[in-house]
Amino acid sequence: MKCMSKLLALLLLGIGAAQAAAPEQDWTPHQERYSVAWGGIALGEGSISLKPRGADCFDYVSQTTPIALVRWSYGEPREASRFCVKDGAIVPQHFEYTVSGNSKDNFTLDFSEDGRRIKRLQGGTVTELSVTPPVYDRFVVREAIRIWAMQHAGEIGAEQEFTVLETGQPKTYRYAIKAREKVQTEAGSFDSIRVERVDNPKKIQRYWIAPSRHYAVVRVEHLYKGKQQLMMSLRP
Repeated sequence: MKCMSKLLALLLLGIGAAQAAAPEQDWTPHQERYSVAWGGIALGEGSISLKPRGADCFDYVSQTTPIALVRWSYGEPREASRFCVKDGAIVPQHFEYTVSGNSKDNFTLDFSEDGRRIKRLQGGTVTELSVTPPVYDRFVVREAIRIWAMQHAGEIGAEQEFTVLETGQPKTYRYAIKAREKVQTEAGSFDSIRVERVDNPKKIQRYWIAPSRHYAVVRVEHLYKGKQQLMMSLRP
């Protein structure tokens, strides 16, 4: 009985320690800078910022500043999501994509309060869709993946589906926590959690999330048929 009591005590102690060590969501305003490359060719720099917008709501913005040749031919893309946090979960409100000099690609998404209806505006055409929440825009889904990975940091192999709306109908993708490993960036080397999209072997997305930087994404890779397309690396 004494041995069993000791075992139970150790188990309870371990559970308590794990609960105490569980990371909390950090919504401190911040801005991270990245170098951006496509197909191994440097495109320029990008930044991702998070700023509060009222109680438990935030503006999440990505701004890319391409090198001159890319800027002249394509423009400067900007993605902005507005979302709130309810019971620890991200609730999208509004998304807009704009690119200077190429307005035909611009579009916005507006989410109803209950998340069951989304209005998309593109090229003067309004489309309304009925959806089953949660559905994310293509940018804020990165925050949803980051929060999920933070909550399950010790569960290598854990998987989760995320549904995203961009154009057309919502699409569902599956991500997995693949490893804890060290990753090299322009800002240095970080112990990280590697998360990958795993539902399509031809289209792989990888995110390296660093606990030491409040679980920020420090490196991103998108691959198509094994070849690197997009790469983002944290800058100093």
